[in-house]
Amino acid sequence: MVFNLDYGGPLSGLHCFRHLSRFKILVCGGDGTVGWALSCLDNVGQDAACPTPPMAILPIGTGNDLARVLNWGSGYTGTEDPLQILRDVVNAEEIRLDRWTVVIKPDQVESDAQKKQLQIEANACNTNEDTSRIFVMNNYFGLGIDADLNLDFHLAREENPAKFNSRIHNKSVYFKMGLRKMVNQTKCKDLHQNVAIEVDGRQLELPPIEGIIVLNIHSWGAGANPWGVEKDEAFTKPTHYDGLLEVVGVTGVVHMGQIFSGLRTGTRLAQGGHVGSFLCRLLICCVLQGILE
Repeated sequence: MVFNLDYGGPLSGLHCFRHLSRFKILVCGGDGTVGWALSCLDNVGQDAACPTPPMAILPIGTGNDLARVLNWGSGYTGTEDPLQILRDVVNAEEIRLDRWTVVIKPDQVESDAQKKQLQIEANACNTNEDTSRIFVMNNYFGLGIDADLNLDFHLAREENPAKFNSRIHNKSVYFKMGLRKMVNQTKCKDLHQNVAIEVDGRQLELPPIEGIIVLNIHSWGAGANPWGVEKDEAFTKPTHYDGLLEVVGVTGVVHMGQIFSGLRTGTRLAQGGHVGSFLCRLLICCVLQGILE
């Protein structure tokens, strides 16, 4: 059966199959659509006969990082045989994927404007105290320059979604935004002096960087690998099902461009099962790719 997610989202389809003990799901979309389907599955799976059905991906997003890692390809071109795609789904090997809880909680709110905004959000949630937001991360978490670029791209697409109708156009817009960041000084400069990070209880000494990326999968920005493949005795070989996260730093837009092109990797900072205590002393952008709220 085929379900149009524009009408009712994934829940209607999952509801129809809740009594079946065995079935597979093919999600046609990008990483965000996959995250959306997984979030709905979390909500209804506990009451279903098959709580964790295997999920395949037909990648029609821009980056398709999760599809790349899970061997569903970099992007659907429209020339593939639909029948063969369905055969691949039926015959595919089942593999595991780690998923992580991310808690974003304001620590200290200094300005009156920030206090007012947080109070509005707290009232909307019928609480006067807890302003935390909880997500489940599938792909990666970015802080600083990477998130700043993603925010600009998101706002531009929200303003005029009709223009963002192809991968080539989307990537060109992202590239142009990166060039503008190179010319104009970003608010992420000296990020390392304003953020404290702990990995498995150990605080990191951060080098001069403008961005931090916490990786669950090793495809970022449409196929780049910030962690790299070089062996290092200080770290275990990462996978997307090892119960570990990798933390890398980027020094700026130029460094990000070099990672995108495969000329360099990010700066390896740490590897561990718990990343916490992001203490931001100024307003910094953050972004989660492949998230469920």
